Amino acid sequence: MTKSELEKKVEELNKKELDTFVNKMVDAQMNSSLICFVGAGISASQGYANWNGYVERLIEYWESHLQILTQYESTLYDYVEGTDIEILEWLKKQNYSNKLKVNLVHEIVKKYCLRKDDRILNMNLYQNYVNDFEKYYFINVHPIKQRNEILDELVKQSGLFITTNYDQQIEKAYEKEYQRKPEVIKDAQDISDDRVYPDTTIIHLHGTPTKDNVLLVSSADSYNELYFDHPEYREKLLYQIDQRLSPLIVFVGSSLQEEEILHYLKDDNKKSNKYAIMKYSFSDGEVGKQEAQLIKKYYEENRQIKIIWYGKNYDDLPNFLKILNKK
Repeated sequence: MTKSELEKKVEELNKKELDTFVNKMVDAQMNSSLICFVGAGISASQGYANWNGYVERLIEYWESHLQILTQYESTLYDYVEGTDIEILEWLKKQNYSNKLKVNLVHEIVKKYCLRKDDRILNMNLYQNYVNDFEKYYFINVHPIKQRNEILDELVKQSGLFITTNYDQQIEKAYEKEYQRKPEVIKDAQDISDDRVYPDTTIIHLHGTPTKDNVLLVSSADSYNELYFDHPEYREKLLYQIDQRLSPLIVFVGSSLQEEEILHYLKDDNKKSNKYAIMKYSFSDGEVGKQEAQLIKKYYEENRQIKIIWYGKNYDDLPNFLKILNKK
C-alpha cells in the first residue's frame, strides 16, 4: 500500500478518532507527558525471535554451553551429564508455558553451579552466567535489519519510553535522532520514586542483560517477582506517570494480551489517556467491521484504551507513524 493509499485507508478506518489522537499527541508534547509503551512487535520487525523462538533458542544455547560451568574447580560437576542434554531436548517438544520452560532451563543451570564442598548453590556463579544467552542474543548479535524504521519515527515524538524488550534498539534510535545518549533504567528495581524522569528516558520494565544481577523477566519466578512480590515496583512506575500533567500512554507493538502489563499500567487516579496503535488484521485475515467494533468497545470500556488502526500489514506501521508525525 502506497503512503497516499494508506493515508486514505487510515482516515476511513479511524474517522474523527485520529484527529482527536493527534490533538492529544500535540498536548502531550507541549506538557512533556507522552509515554510510549513499546512491545515485542517492534523488535520482531528487525528479525528478533518471538516469545516461542526466544525460548527455543535459549534451550539450544544451554544444550551446548553447560560445559562452561564445569570448568571451575569449586563446582560439583566437572563434566556435563548426557541426561541433562536429553532433558533440554525433551523440553523443547513439551506443551508447557514458555515461562515454565525458562524456569526449568534455569534449574539445570543451577545444577552446574552447585559447590563441590557442600552441594549448595553458588549464587554468585549462577547470577554471573544465567543471563549469558540474553547477553549474546539481544546485545552482541546484530539483528537482521540494522535499522528500525518504526523506532526512527517513534522517537521523533520525544517522551518517556517503557519497554518489555531486552534489546537496545530504542537507545540506538534515540542516539541517531538526538545525537546524545538517553537516560536508561535497566530494570524495575532501579525506577526512582523521588524524581521524575525527563523526556528521552527509557525504562526496561523486564530488564536488559547489560546490568549485573538484573531482574530479567522471562521465567514464571521472575514474572511473579515483578508483578506480585514487589508492589513497590509498580508504585514507582505509576509515580512516573502520575507526576505528569494529563499523561498520554501509547501502546505500540503490543498485542494488549499480557494481562500483567495492562494491570501494571492501570491508572488508579484516572489521570491518563490511553491509546493503542494496532493492525487491522490478524493471522487469519482482516478484521471485519463488527469484530473491529467489538475489539474497540472491549478495550475502551474495560481497559480505558482507545484503538487506532494503522493499516492491514505490519509493514504499514512506519508509514503510519510518518503520517502521524506530519499531522
